[in-house]
This record gives sequence, C-alpha cells and structure tokens, in this order.
Amino acid sequence: MEKRSHIIQCIRNFKNIENQVNLDINRIARNNFQLIRPKVTCVIINDNNNQLISSIKKEMKIFDEIFVANIQKELFTNKINHFVNKNDIQCYQYDILQYVHCSWCVFLEVNENFDKKNKDILY
Repeated sequence: MEKRSHIIQCIRNFKNIENQVNLDINRIARNNFQLIRPKVTCVIINDNNNQLISSIKKEMKIFDEIFVANIQKELFTNKINHFVNKNDIQCYQYDILQYVHCSWCVFLEVNENFDKKNKDILY
C-alpha cells in the first residue's frame, strides 16, 4: 500500500510540474516575448586616410559602435581628427578588442562596405 501511495504522489507531483510549465509557456506567449538583438561593433581597419571618413559615415548607420584600428604610420589629417572627435569615434593601434563593449564585432577594411540590406544577417 505504501508503494502505491508513493507512486500516486509522484504522478500528482508530475502533473503539478506539467501544469506549471504550461502556465509559464502561455504567459510568455501572452506577453509577446521577443528576443533582444545583440549590439554589434564595427572596427574599421584604416590603411588609407583618403577613404576613412566616407567609410565611417556608411557604417555609422548600421552598427552600434564604431572604432578605427589605425595601422598607418602617417598621422591623421586635421579634417579626419575633427570628424573623429566630433562623432566620438575611438581610434586605437593595438589591442582594440579590449575596448569593444558589444556582443559581436565585425572587422572591415577601410575600402570595404557592409551592405545595409544584409544588416539582419547579423542577428
């Protein structure tokens, strides 16, 4: 008799768990549960100062954070310095990943573009 009552109690416990799971699933569905999109950083690898500003402008519309990895030996022009400072773009030469705050990071060379039509591929 004791084994039988134990089995019945286990079945009741299972039913309680099953009902709770169903309630949780229904609550999530009712609340229109949505996934949160991760933030994405773009690191532009600069080897050509002439194309840097146009490259940054294109990618600013797509990414949450922009950094410039400057691998050139020559200094930025005043125009580039002004643009970078005005738009709060950080420039680094080494160990750039330690400054990335987003979940994902895309590296582009200064002459590459990330197609806006493909933005959702990131997610």
